[in-house]
Amino acid sequence: MKPAKKSRERVALPLTFYLKREGEQWVSLSPELAVSSFGDTVEAARQGLQDAIETYVSYLLSEGRMDDIARQMPASEVKDFLDDPPGEWSAEEQVLLITFRRGVAPSESPVRVAFVRSLLPAHATQSLAG
Repeated sequence: MKPAKKSRERVALPLTFYLKREGEQWVSLSPELAVSSFGDTVEAARQGLQDAIETYVSYLLSEGRMDDIARQMPASEVKDFLDDPPGEWSAEEQVLLITFRRGVAPSESPVRVAFVRSLLPAHATQSLAG
């Protein structure tokens, strides 16, 4: 008799991506996961954040730590990120879709991560420079 296959699990996590200009670069942050990145353009900062999140999620799943993925930053730290130094920023809603098999090594059943993006209303874009 064949051993039963472990079924795939799917998880959807709503995330916020903050993208902020700092000098000549853009910095990106997902406060729900406390993960950040940067790039020379908005798109590069967004892609860097997606790559960092994928690495972070894949690592935790490989360690069997699904429950440790969400680690919300305090609102005061998010405010500090947006206010210091003052500058142009925007916020985007993202949904992180994770497909995996619990208890299976990633080499046997790779984790799949995808992002679905929709922009927040226009008022979410701020210029804090004054």
